[in-house]
Amino acid sequence: MASILPGFEYDIFISYRHNDNRSGWVTDFVNALQEELAATIKEPLTIYFDKNPHDGLLETHNVDKSLEAKLKSLIFIPILSQTYCDEKSFAWQHEFCAFNKLAREDEFGRDIKLTNGNITSRILLIKIHDLDAEDKSTIEKEIGGALRAIEFIYKEPGVNRPLKLTDNKTDNQNKTDYRNQVNKAANAVKGIISALKNPQPAQPTAENSLDPMTKTAFSKKKILIAIVLVLLIAAAYFTFQKLGTSNTQPETRQPLDKSIAVLPFVDMSPNHDQEYFGDGVAEEIITALSRIKGLKVIGRTSSFQFKGEKIDLRDVGERLNVSNVLEGSIMKSGNKIRVTAQLINVSDGAHIWSERFDSETEDIFAINDRISRAIADKMKISLLGNQHRSERKPTLSTAAFENYLRGNQILRPGWGKEARPFFEKAIQLDSTYADAYAGLADSYFLGWEGSQSEIFDRMQSLAMKALALDPESRRAHSILYTIYIFYKWDWKKADDEYQKCLSINPLPLFLHALNKAVIMGDTKGSIEEFEQIREVDPIKPDVLRIFGHVYALDKQYPKAKELINKAIEVDSTFDLPYRNLALVNILAGEYDLALTNLAKFDRLS
Repeated sequence: MASILPGFEYDIFISYRHNDNRSGWVTDFVNALQEELAATIKEPLTIYFDKNPHDGLLETHNVDKSLEAKLKSLIFIPILSQTYCDEKSFAWQHEFCAFNKLAREDEFGRDIKLTNGNITSRILLIKIHDLDAEDKSTIEKEIGGALRAIEFIYKEPGVNRPLKLTDNKTDNQNKTDYRNQVNKAANAVKGIISALKNPQPAQPTAENSLDPMTKTAFSKKKILIAIVLVLLIAAAYFTFQKLGTSNTQPETRQPLDKSIAVLPFVDMSPNHDQEYFGDGVAEEIITALSRIKGLKVIGRTSSFQFKGEKIDLRDVGERLNVSNVLEGSIMKSGNKIRVTAQLINVSDGAHIWSERFDSETEDIFAINDRISRAIADKMKISLLGNQHRSERKPTLSTAAFENYLRGNQILRPGWGKEARPFFEKAIQLDSTYADAYAGLADSYFLGWEGSQSEIFDRMQSLAMKALALDPESRRAHSILYTIYIFYKWDWKKADDEYQKCLSINPLPLFLHALNKAVIMGDTKGSIEEFEQIREVDPIKPDVLRIFGHVYALDKQYPKAKELINKAIEVDSTFDLPYRNLALVNILAGEYDLALTNLAKFDRLS
């Protein structure tokens, strides 16, 4: 039985490595998918699934012509495992890469527009293992974009295996249910089939815009179609203008909710060695947006929890409690950089705004500023009062900026010494770079070496230098707050620095919220401040565990356990939440549970 569309051999091609079906997992998945498709799509679909592939035997041979014919399918479903992404394997070379090339060149193209206006790929990725960074990079390089897959993964500490029908989702850290994931796959297939049967006008994709070498060869027929589409779009534009509406954003659409999460920008550079730069671009945009009054911006730690994962934007919106997401990519080669960014409404996946920026690397701050202004404009938020700040360039040295980003990327407790050389190099390249001085001060606090007086005196000197260069450095003011609280015990100066932090960004400082409970004994006031912090960093493990600690001090033990357990759910390898949980158990008189959680802490620490 042929495909439902003429000219194609099959509707779906299933690709996998033979080792991944030794347990019968792939066979069971295909059977489950067929059953779900039968209940989802009216017309029967044909699936090519070779139950006895000669995996690896043809790697030195020419591609079998019969396989080429079978690859002429509407949808390609690869089962991504820890063994699939082997560039020497038959499945990768002659199925995945071959289909990717064929689909780009056929009448539909690989990336198609769905009936709801969103763009999707005819390569429907199914992932059964968490992948190594190298494998993930291999896939993203081939598809020219971020890896987005429907996941069939069972996770618990030390476990990374395919999800089974019999697995209980409450035991799975990913909280995914096998039947629901099969249903997602079937619905994705339905959406692609509907779009192929009723083609929508094509739009440029992020992948095409990122690949500077891609050139599409148009046939005369395609050129004529393109001309007709242009004329239709132009006619629609002037019609909407006369009616007082926009062709890209109808006025009937609900106003945008003023909340946003900025996801880490995907590194699309040829050598995939610019991840730190993509992270830095996203973080700079977060910082700029955080200064806009009336806009809720999710903090870096919570937004970056989704880094390297297949993400459903609706899930991102739900977990972070935002209505909009900014995602993008960077491609850097030499001093040339290309940044693409798109603002998406998570409720319906609609693209509110997207743009591509090509420039010299030294113009990255101008690009960040343009992105921030575009978002503010779309959300109808005024940038007045922040204009002088956004126009200021932190540094004129691209090399200094890159070293600062590298230092920030690895800076965390215990890693201050490793991050320090990058901040020092940034200062060497630009002695007026305020952010680098603040970063260097943090590196001493997070990489303790020397006496307390030496560390804090050095931090204070660096923070004061940063503020002399940039009086609005919240990071530097927060460092001084830390020094006055922990070292000098000067409450008046500490409060002065705290008020300066609030004048730059009204979000309470983490340490201030903690000090209210621990030092001042004001647990109610601490809870109020932590509520504000959690609003913009809802899945940061440290926020969750310390907030739970404060609830324990307020004798609200169920709430304390709930928050600390959420921290463990976010990162099961993090040891400190178990110590906090043990403290809650002790305060609540649950001594056996306290011993159990202390044992878990010892095992992980």
